[in-house]
Amino acid sequence: MNPREVGALLFSHPEVSEVCVLTDPNPPAFVVLAPGASAGLESLRSLCQGRASQAECLQITLLDEMPKTRTGAVDRAQLVETARAMAKKKNVA
Repeated sequence: MNPREVGALLFSHPEVSEVCVLTDPNPPAFVVLAPGASAGLESLRSLCQGRASQAECLQITLLDEMPKTRTGAVDRAQLVETARAMAKKKNVA
C-alpha cells in the first residue's frame, strides 16, 4: 500500500479528522482525532490490520493538531522534522 492509500484507510475511521502520511520506506502517519473522540492507537492499528502491511501501520502518531503553513496547508516539512526527531529518540539508549 502506498502512503496515500494508508492515509485514506486511516481517514475512513469515523473519529479521525485529519491524516498525513509521509513518503518514506516505512511511512510515518500523523493523525488528529475529532474532538471528543475515544479512539486510540490500537483502534487505528486494528483498522489497518489485514489491509496494510504491519510496517506501514506501526508508526502512527496522534497529534492534538496538524501543523499548518501560512496558507493553511499541512506543513509536511515540520512533520518530517518531527518524524526524524522521533526516530533519533528511538535510537538513543
